[in-house]
Amino acid sequence: MQLTRMRLKLTPEELPEAYAKLSESDMERLCRFGKKRSYQAGEALFSEGQKQASMHALISGRIGIYQHIGRGDAEQIAEITPGMFTGDVSMMSGRATVAEGRCLEPSEVIEVPFGQLKRLLVEDSYLSDIIVSAYIKRRAALSSKGLSSIQLLGSRYAKDTARIREFLTRNALPYNFIDLESGADYRSLLQAIEVPEAETPVMVYKGSEILKNPSNETIANKLGVSCLEEEELLYDVAVVGSGPAGLAASVNAASDGLSVINIDAAGPGGQAGSSSKIENYLGFPMGISGQELANRAMVQAQKFGVLMVAPQMVNRLEKAGDTYHLALANRKTVQARSVVLALGAKYHRLAIDNIGDFEGSSIHFNATGMEAQLCRDEDVAIVGAGNSAGQAAVFLSESCRHVYLVVRKDNLVYKMSNYLIRRIEDRENITVLTQSEVTALSGRDGMLDSIDISDNRSGQTTTRGIHHLFLFLGAKPLTDWLEGTLSLDTKGFIKTGLDLEPIDLVRAQWNLNRMPSVFETTWPRVYAVGDVRSGSSKRVAAAVGEGSMTIGLAFRALNE
Repeated sequence: MQLTRMRLKLTPEELPEAYAKLSESDMERLCRFGKKRSYQAGEALFSEGQKQASMHALISGRIGIYQHIGRGDAEQIAEITPGMFTGDVSMMSGRATVAEGRCLEPSEVIEVPFGQLKRLLVEDSYLSDIIVSAYIKRRAALSSKGLSSIQLLGSRYAKDTARIREFLTRNALPYNFIDLESGADYRSLLQAIEVPEAETPVMVYKGSEILKNPSNETIANKLGVSCLEEEELLYDVAVVGSGPAGLAASVNAASDGLSVINIDAAGPGGQAGSSSKIENYLGFPMGISGQELANRAMVQAQKFGVLMVAPQMVNRLEKAGDTYHLALANRKTVQARSVVLALGAKYHRLAIDNIGDFEGSSIHFNATGMEAQLCRDEDVAIVGAGNSAGQAAVFLSESCRHVYLVVRKDNLVYKMSNYLIRRIEDRENITVLTQSEVTALSGRDGMLDSIDISDNRSGQTTTRGIHHLFLFLGAKPLTDWLEGTLSLDTKGFIKTGLDLEPIDLVRAQWNLNRMPSVFETTWPRVYAVGDVRSGSSKRVAAAVGEGSMTIGLAFRALNE
């Protein structure tokens, strides 16, 4: 039996690195981690949505890769020929697969189970480089071509549509977005799934499973994103937060052979994920978006075996003898010998009564490609004077008609890097409004029509037709749940190392024969890094450095 060939959506000709071939010696090397198996034509090797699926390297035969892109049967999107192997980044983490594999003719493969693939990625750097590179390229191709079993229908102005899109993007999940405001023929699709427009956003999975305005946790469970199924395990390191600091800590701990779990309320990226382009991070002279940097770090963490859990909130941190218990919002408990708190911070809001009416639709705290699409060829306003605001202004000026940067101070030099100031000065479609504030918002149905900007020198107020307002106003640490547990400074940031005063240690009953190390809190082997730490520089590079350094300190403390 031989299944019919069809026009493929992904081919080795257009994506050579994604479909790298293993040589005969490579295949022999791979046999250390897997076993040879034979399959008949039509047999499934793995199914779409399967967790901890095996990787298959093809010795002979053909394998078809399929996805439920529409509402009909699964479509073939790619073909694996001898020397190639199956899978993408989901294989590395044990998350649910985004496609299924079937033999198109009698085939012989080397089957590498999930546990052995994890071992391979750590022990064999040569094969690991080939596999990881191909997996990253495949996931990027799926995203760029819109090849996904996930369809999201909703208005780009709706808060929950923005929330779902951000969650899918942060967790590197490919999806197709059908915007109800775009004029596309979406009504026939809504009729087919029997969902009224008033009940959108709606997510359609594999053409038949309907999720009406699902929560992030519901999406994660459906798509197999959150892999926390056991709570009896004791981890060497529990990292709370997956911004740059948390991801750096996770990667360094796992690469040192420690067992690591990373828990985040939304998914990789943190505050840095909102940066459209980071140009002063070492090693990226052309710049890199915050979300791309986070996605690469997530793959790196998964390569070394970090268990990534999102979306999940940690509600409580407790001592339990020589270990720590982290109580989660889903009533499960994570046990760990050491804890790294990389909680990040949340941007401040404007003190305007009706601001909540426009958040998630017209008011944004990120400036990425998704937001740039919403306001193309429009006038936009940005409030803030730090690097994030400057990066957003430069980025949005490339697609927006005009960008107004509203600053309370009399210039930008207080908080912004010089290279950004110079770039802003060179852009004719960026106007910096110094000593000014946004004082009023007007609009309806969650969509801004205009904003009032007041000049604090003249007292004059100007109304501008602005539909999208971006806020980068500084941040509040996400430490409310730690009140009364660890020592915090007057603004709620976690105190560590030399910032701790004798009274802090007395209150915490510190009883070790050493003082807390540089990033250690008042509890031994509990560390705070990145934006949440009192006195931190609020820079991506510094956060990565802190997360990395902390693991060396933790490793030493674990062996005391």
